[in-house]
Amino acid sequence: MLIDLHTHSYPHSDDSFMSVDELIEASKSKGLDGICLTDHDNFWTGEQAAGLSKKHDFLVIPGCEINT
Repeated sequence: MLIDLHTHSYPHSDDSFMSVDELIEASKSKGLDGICLTDHDNFWTGEQAAGLSKKHDFLVIPGCEINT
């Protein structure tokens, strides 16, 4: 199983230009089995991740990168 454990999406992280939906579809097209959403100082809830997982039929794990 291949999972990217450090991803960012726009507009939550300034270093990304993809929406979360675009990020998921791009990850699927690269052959990944899942991603962990780790936007800067933005906490994805379990409910949000579950909704995205269902919408895209793809594993989405909630996470957060804390700016220090």
